[in-house]
Amino acid sequence: MKLSILKQLSQIEKEKQIKILYACEAGSRAYNVATTESDFDIRFIYVSPLPFYLSLSTINDTISIQEDKWDIHGWDLKKALTLAQKSNPSLFEWMLSPVHYTKEVAFYEKLHDIVKRNFSKKTLVAHYSNMAKRNLASYHEHRKLSFLFHGLRATLMVEQLVMGYSLSIDVVSLLEVSSVIDKQDIISVLAAKKEKAELEHINSDRMIARVVDFLATTEKEMSQLSNTKPNIDLLQELFYQQLGIKG
Repeated sequence: MKLSILKQLSQIEKEKQIKILYACEAGSRAYNVATTESDFDIRFIYVSPLPFYLSLSTINDTISIQEDKWDIHGWDLKKALTLAQKSNPSLFEWMLSPVHYTKEVAFYEKLHDIVKRNFSKKTLVAHYSNMAKRNLASYHEHRKLSFLFHGLRATLMVEQLVMGYSLSIDVVSLLEVSSVIDKQDIISVLAAKKEKAELEHINSDRMIARVVDFLATTEKEMSQLSNTKPNIDLLQELFYQQLGIKG
């Protein structure tokens, strides 16, 4: 399968006349909860030819392809680095993905280090806290298991950021250190979701109550998290390096 994905990426490079600097999995395969039915959520960062960045015209800085089980989405380098300065949560997860398809090692290591060291934990926690509340509210209204799972996963992300655990998006690893989400609860949710069944044997109200209580009692800790911002000079230097420009 990896060979097929690499061929897809190579074809995109040729058709779009770009160079892919980093490509990874996002979604369930990156969270370590994929099933045989799971889609491939491929995300990448690419650099365009120099004239692209000198054009006076507005040019598209994203590439999206959806075919069957393939969900492929890429950001141009300038877009990615601009969003890095804002501690973008999607980029945060891309750089923490354990599944890599291709990467320019020097570029990956520098951006990965910037993300882990300098992204604002306050910004990320606000994002995941809102995601948890939003998904659990949607689950309460629609009773779809995907909402419940994403609400629980977002809570795990909040917990690791607040508690200062080693950063990860691997749900299994996050459950090993969680005191908020029970491992068996997630397993049951995923099993029921796979079988398109209801959680009749699980007290989802109990799960949600624990999450709500955790989010409420950690509001003070959330507000005190670091609100760092990646250094624009480091991002600019990384941008110039990929374009072959000496700053």
